[in-house]
Amino acid sequence: MQEKVDLTHFEQFGGRMYFLMILTIVSLILAIIAIFIEFVVIIVAIIHIIIFFTFLSALGDIKKAGQELNNENLLAFHSKIILGLILLIIGWIFMALGWIGIGIQLFLIRAITPTIIIPITIIVIAVILIIIAAILTIQAWGRLQTFFENNMTMFPGDICEDAKKGAKYLKIAAILEITIILNFIGPILKIIGYNKLASLSHVR
Repeated sequence: MQEKVDLTHFEQFGGRMYFLMILTIVSLILAIIAIFIEFVVIIVAIIHIIIFFTFLSALGDIKKAGQELNNENLLAFHSKIILGLILLIIGWIFMALGWIGIGIQLFLIRAITPTIIIPITIIVIAVILIIIAAILTIQAWGRLQTFFENNMTMFPGDICEDAKKGAKYLKIAAILEITIILNFIGPILKIIGYNKLASLSHVR
């Protein structure tokens, strides 16, 4: 790790983190506006799609860096985030199917039959998948934080310290997002975390 390494992938990752920070700020502002102007919800949805694919691109940068450095923490960060995203998507699909099943029972059949156990079971499975996805995300950001802690000399100036703090903020955000009461703090910490990680765009 003490040898000179190509920091291009980290630089690209940092640039995407800056873009994610801007998009997250804009989406939060528009989400508030959407309370009063309904069609803005469509714009917010589009922004979230852009955020999703930008984040996937950033993960690709980290995966390439992990492969070049043969670093377990970077590769684990990538794999845990990807697995978490897959489980999260499946979880929300199951959640929707479960509530649709309950809705059919209550509003179409207009009676609660023993078969209602099926959609309830699907919802329980969905909750379990979403919780597992959250745990994987927390572990992933912890791995990225550990990477920066172990490689402070790889990056110039205070960049590594900022990046370490960024990963820490995003880990805390992931923890808060699985709660109900403190969920609203998550996006704020995400913005701070993305901003800190964006310092990697200045590694060269």
